[in-house]
Amino acid sequence: MTKSIYEQLPLSSIPTSSEVVWSDTGKVGFTHSGGTITRTGSAGWGLSKMQSDKTFTVGEGIIQIDFSTLGAFASGSLMLGLNSGTLGYYYSGTPYNPADFSIYMAGGDQVEVYENQVKKYGSGGGRNDADKFRITIDNSGIVRYFCQPLGQGLYDLHYTSTVIASGTYFIQTNAYAGNSPSGICSSSEQTLPPLKQRFVETFSGGVLDTDRWETKNNYSTNTFEMVDEIDGGFKILNNASGSADGQIWFNGKDQFAHNGSVCITVAKAHTITGGGEMYIGLTNNTYIASGSVKSTAGIRATASAFFVQTNDQTTNSWTTTGVSKDTDWHTFRTELNGSSCVGTVDGTATTTKTSNMPISAMEPSMEIYDNAQEVRVRYFEVYNT
Repeated sequence: MTKSIYEQLPLSSIPTSSEVVWSDTGKVGFTHSGGTITRTGSAGWGLSKMQSDKTFTVGEGIIQIDFSTLGAFASGSLMLGLNSGTLGYYYSGTPYNPADFSIYMAGGDQVEVYENQVKKYGSGGGRNDADKFRITIDNSGIVRYFCQPLGQGLYDLHYTSTVIASGTYFIQTNAYAGNSPSGICSSSEQTLPPLKQRFVETFSGGVLDTDRWETKNNYSTNTFEMVDEIDGGFKILNNASGSADGQIWFNGKDQFAHNGSVCITVAKAHTITGGGEMYIGLTNNTYIASGSVKSTAGIRATASAFFVQTNDQTTNSWTTTGVSKDTDWHTFRTELNGSSCVGTVDGTATTTKTSNMPISAMEPSMEIYDNAQEVRVRYFEVYNT
């Protein structure tokens, strides 16, 4: 197993979680007991609404709600999510105020995302009563939707909202089905204060630490394996005859700040030729080479040079370090302070980039793009400042 060190400081910032406390103020068509809720009364979207007693403010810690359905709610058209303003009805009735960010449980897909009554995402596939769902809002206002199939294993990231959350939210639920005493939604809330965290990976041993890392074939197939050499580290090798993309990342943990963090890596562009590219640093999404909506900050290598690369979820851009690309091991360092990304190669070549700064929390990632390319890494460290 590879060696990974993961720290969270201080101890006073350890996350706390609890069942949602539901408010009776403005409640219509629901009863509740602890974190569970039951739909009562006649059917209709304009006949049910309930909110949490507690509110959550963006920027004061990661907002997270976990929930699942049982029994009648599996086919009872339940909405649950986060809303702002005034508690309201979902589809009709006064006051009308559908949730800003919600998951629809009873739709045709396993995961259906609705924002202000507009369907934003459908995953396809059937939903199971045992599936669990999660909605998070990070300190930058990025909203993400997850599903844990059958209530087991990891939560899979399904959709990242294009709307940036801001201000204060409460948990809101609405349901269509009437008189459903067996329809229960078990929900929990969790607020994580910003943590000073540190992660160190030395890539030693025989296998990648999959408790931390997830391998990702973003396009075509790749080889992910430890290198059988002294200090050889870990490699991603593209096996395809055409364009391809392979990546290791944390699958949506995003625990490092976009406006106050340092990333240090020891890596080499073992084979980067033609249109090939290497990226190593921080991201909040997959397939960095595509330049699609994501936050990134790190080092990019092409066949000719090393660059400092950033993405503000609108524009992906990079600035040269002035260091020519070679196949040697290098120590790369990037530091984010909110207004710039300062990158160094081997502690001497310094590049300050101020355009297209990331706007969301991120996580460690290494990626390779194009056919017959290879990248290696033997040290990866990230910490919040």
